[in-house]
Amino acid sequence: MSFPTPELPGEITVQAGRSVDLELPSYAGGGYSWSVESPAGHDIADAVLRPLGSAPAGPSPQERGVIEPPELVLVPDQLTITGLAPGTTHYHLILSRPFAPDPPAAEYELHVTVLP
Repeated sequence: MSFPTPELPGEITVQAGRSVDLELPSYAGGGYSWSVESPAGHDIADAVLRPLGSAPAGPSPQERGVIEPPELVLVPDQLTITGLAPGTTHYHLILSRPFAPDPPAAEYELHVTVLP
């Protein structure tokens, strides 16, 4: 599956004790979810993912039996980066189906600088 690449910054700056929110597109209903990897710097910044909405409900009982491919429904997730201490770190974000061996639908590198 090819997933639209969002216009996300490759680098952000945040002050210690403050947060920055980024919206990440998601394929609701397709089984895709974002994960965040941070090789180092857990004490510099914290990253939290949360959905901003939910996928629409499936077909109503009277529509069951009608087989159509699901629509591409974009329901963004929110990534909140909170500065903890001055320094730099980076995050590797991956949009994939955790249960499937498919390659990721999208990957994203985010470099974070935390100021005092």
